[in-house]
Amino acid sequence: LLKEYDEPSQRAGRRNREMGEEEKVQVPPLPKSMITREMLDSMLQGGGRSKTCMEVGKEWYKATGALLASDARKSGVTYKSYYESKYPHLKDDYDQIDKDLPRSMPTSFSRKDLVSFLTPLHATKEEEKEKKILDVLGRILRAFVVRRPAIGYSQGMNSIALFLLAFMDEEKAFWTFTYIITSLRTPDFYSGVPFNMSGLRVAVSCVQSLAEKRKSISKKTDGKLADEGMTSAQLIKMMSFPVLAVLFVDYAPLLPLILYWDAFLRGRMGDDASILMALAAIENGEEATSGNDGDDDESGGSLTRRFTSKGYHVDLERTNAVFQNLKQHQQDQHHAEKESKSKTGKNVKDWPSREDIKTQLCASQQACAREMASEGHHLYAVIKATSISPGDIKRYQISFREMTKGSCDNTINEEQFITLVTAAAKESKNSSSSSKDSAGDEEAPSGKGISAELARALFSVADKDKNGGGDF
Repeated sequence: LLKEYDEPSQRAGRRNREMGEEEKVQVPPLPKSMITREMLDSMLQGGGRSKTCMEVGKEWYKATGALLASDARKSGVTYKSYYESKYPHLKDDYDQIDKDLPRSMPTSFSRKDLVSFLTPLHATKEEEKEKKILDVLGRILRAFVVRRPAIGYSQGMNSIALFLLAFMDEEKAFWTFTYIITSLRTPDFYSGVPFNMSGLRVAVSCVQSLAEKRKSISKKTDGKLADEGMTSAQLIKMMSFPVLAVLFVDYAPLLPLILYWDAFLRGRMGDDASILMALAAIENGEEATSGNDGDDDESGGSLTRRFTSKGYHVDLERTNAVFQNLKQHQQDQHHAEKESKSKTGKNVKDWPSREDIKTQLCASQQACAREMASEGHHLYAVIKATSISPGDIKRYQISFREMTKGSCDNTINEEQFITLVTAAAKESKNSSSSSKDSAGDEEAPSGKGISAELARALFSVADKDKNGGGDF
């Protein structure tokens, strides 16, 4: 369930581990120190693409995107070859990118500090500069779609890519962006049908579970939310979905945002950092609203609205406490006790460790598989149960779209299901063992087939579970 469809170097490392061999992929060690307060102040004053920003971006790239660029050079693949390629079957992704580009201007963001920070990307005497940066952004997004067609483009990716351009040049931004989407996010985070962004759902579920265990929302607040027809679980979901999709861009204040991105990228904490940041936002909202009934609150509105708006405003002190804790856990598996206090009064060691997050993500993956099977997404269940490759997944997705013909619920009957999985399995067996396909460098088909008998059994079990009669 936790199999990651990641980049070549990570796939090689995973295969080595599965075979009991030592890790052969050389990954740069984690830095001894992250961003300092002086560096943050310098970036705040200088804006995007300032000298300090570019220095930070260089470190981000070395820790992430440089690994992919090195693999690509050895294979003779270039960034230019990606964005110059055009494939008819990717038209939907191209069209959505074109729609989202005009929304990627600094003025389209709501946070003033972010608008000011990104303005240097456009500020120039030349009228064409504004169009130029959107052209650069468009090339990055289109190149990614060509490289990873099974993932494609999703709304929110444009904000992530634009923020990267404040720290590095175009090609480095592309490789770093690709590493983020494919190697630092939970599996299937942005994937379409039949996955339906299940990775995002899993991450949100993980945040909900950890928040419940930590009692991040008090019973008093939970009672007030009930008066508004809202539960704490619904509030956590509502807060987590948008921020996890865009890595907190335009939600968190600028300096905590940069500190979080530094942990996410240079520290290679990935969505462990995202989940911790979401927890920090929830507990920040609880702290900011727990002692106020809202009658004299300057923001006004419902508790839900005040909790959300204040929660996103995580300060630098709390952000630093969270990621110093993660760094400590990463360096010391025995969780050496460190009695520094966070703003909430809890010990730093009280924040979940990366092992805690990994365990909860595994449980959330299983819950998500059950949920999607109960909703009729049997194809998702089969894919997750058979360890097939990204090349196979793409074939399933294309066949799935054709078979469901765009139906709203993406459900299929038993005969359609069996026809689909057996046909895809047969095609997989007959496919070439080449490591690349015609639209990017997806992993080659695994050649592991699915028999009609297995398909029928899986459908039957999932169908019983859908009706509450079985244990999928």
